[in-house]
Amino acid sequence: IQLFFLSILMVAGVAFAESPKDEQIQRVITSQLTAFLNNDAYGAWSYAHPSIKAQFQTPETFMAMVDQGYSPMKHFTELDFIKLVPIEDMWMQTVRLLDDKGDRYDLVYVLIETQPDQFQIAGVSLEANKGI
Repeated sequence: IQLFFLSILMVAGVAFAESPKDEQIQRVITSQLTAFLNNDAYGAWSYAHPSIKAQFQTPETFMAMVDQGYSPMKHFTELDFIKLVPIEDMWMQTVRLLDDKGDRYDLVYVLIETQPDQFQIAGVSLEANKGI
């Protein structure tokens, strides 16, 4: 059910992409979030930039970090792509999540284009969204 739910979100999210890069970045993020929802450490790991892989060494250690500090990424019911900003050789994508407890979070992803039109996630910050 979770995989089906996220594939609907992925189609809906990509439909609102403004450019091919927007679409590619949204696909990478959505694919990693799908892996998190399905507790697929290896799938989530495959979207991580080499700098993240060097820091955490294994998919299991990476998933343990997500479990500890980024649990809304594994337990959400809605996501919206808010803003994509290019900064030098990186792209920053803001994503808003609604978790299964009804709390909203803003994620700021840093992605790096490792090959033409291929992006990997080099970092994510998570903040509770206390807005309306």
